[in-house]
Amino acid sequence: MQTKLIILMKKLNFLLTMLLVAMMSLSFVSCEKEQPEEKKKEKSYSELIVGTWSMKTVDIYMTNGQEEETINATAEDLGIEWTFVFTKDGELTWDQGYDIAVGEYTIEDKTIMVEGRELFAISKLTEKELSITQSYTAQGIDFTETYNCVRVAE
Repeated sequence: MQTKLIILMKKLNFLLTMLLVAMMSLSFVSCEKEQPEEKKKEKSYSELIVGTWSMKTVDIYMTNGQEEETINATAEDLGIEWTFVFTKDGELTWDQGYDIAVGEYTIEDKTIMVEGRELFAISKLTEKELSITQSYTAQGIDFTETYNCVRVAE
């Protein structure tokens, strides 16, 4: 009888050990923890810029080497409605109300190249805002114009 008890105890001990091992295994294979939202892959300027942008304000700096002038105005104050349309296929349409310019664009670093020439420097580009700067000389006056735009809902 004592041997039957010993055998029974060994079986019970074995079953308890197996139960303990099974429980420990299950504790390591618990439900998948919720991972924090993976960081969204940051979009490149080439991806962010695609869409239609409406100019809301313009900052103009002018100098002839001796005199300087700065103008900050809204598009409404100036009576202009400029839009910039950047397609994913690399086409830029710049509607100035009285003239429409169309060309192929690429973005290199923070520079918008049109037909291989630097046209704009990107000052700010987010999902909703775009600020681009253009510099040129006309009639002996150096101009630096920054166009501040918002994305048009499409």
